[in-house]
Order: sequence, then structure tokens, then C-alpha cells
Amino acid sequence: MAELGKKRQKRTSREVRGPERVRHTLGRADILRGRNNFQLVFKQGRKFEGTYLRCLFLADERLKFRWGARKAVGFTAPGALKRAVDRNRLKRLAREAYRLNKEIILPSMQSSPRPLALIFVYSNKVAHSPRFPTFSEIEQDMKRILQSVAQARLEGDK
Repeated sequence: MAELGKKRQKRTSREVRGPERVRHTLGRADILRGRNNFQLVFKQGRKFEGTYLRCLFLADERLKFRWGARKAVGFTAPGALKRAVDRNRLKRLAREAYRLNKEIILPSMQSSPRPLALIFVYSNKVAHSPRFPTFSEIEQDMKRILQSVAQARLEGDK
């Protein structure tokens, strides 16, 4: 009966989830912002091509992120897609594919203290295609690109 009077101790979220589980979120600190950051990545970043997406990435001390983040990601779609609805849909699909598969790149983040910026651009090659890509196609493309970036990052490129 003496146990009934004791307060239950709250378990921390880490105890509930476990230490190795990845949270599939894309917070405000993870979004690449600022004209200077975008220009730096577009000018000096390394490129990886996929079927639907192109990725530019740069690990550089000159990158400035908010709230002390070590990585940030941006998404763009070309103006060749005339309707804003289509551009926004493609960016939304790419954001979701990245959010679900970002754990591919996380192990390579521990190898270097330099900040990493990624920009995913919808490819101009397919911008004029009448067929709109599905989420599964964009997700497969995202996985291939993230694996390539992680491999290059582990090898110590840029």
C-alpha cells in the first residue's frame, strides 16, 4: 500500500524510442535558407544526377545555418514548369522523399565537422514531359542520390 502514494517517474523520450531510431522529421532548422547559401552551393557544389532529380551538395565552413544546424536542405523546381501548382507538388514530393530517407546520409555526417548543404532540383530534362512522376519514382531517385552523396562524403570529397 505504501507504493500507491509514490509518484510515477516519467520516462524520457529517448528511453521510450530507443537511441538508434531516426525521427522522420524535417524541421525549420533543416531547411536551407539565404541567398548567399544557395549561390555558394550552385557555384561550388558537386552534382549528382538522377532520373528526375539533380542534387548539388557542398560541405564548406562558409555556409551559415540557423540554430547551429550541421546540415540543411533546399528544394527547387524550374520555371519551365509554368504552373505553380506543378512546381509546388514536385517540391512537396521531393521533401517527403528526403524526409523519409534522410537516415541514408546521417552516418556520413559523423565523419566530418563541416556543415553540409544539399539542394535538390527537379531535372529540366523531364520538365517538358507530359507525364508527371509518381512519388515512388521520386523516392527511388532520392535514395540513389542520397547513397551517392553519402559515399562521396565518406570518401572525403568536397
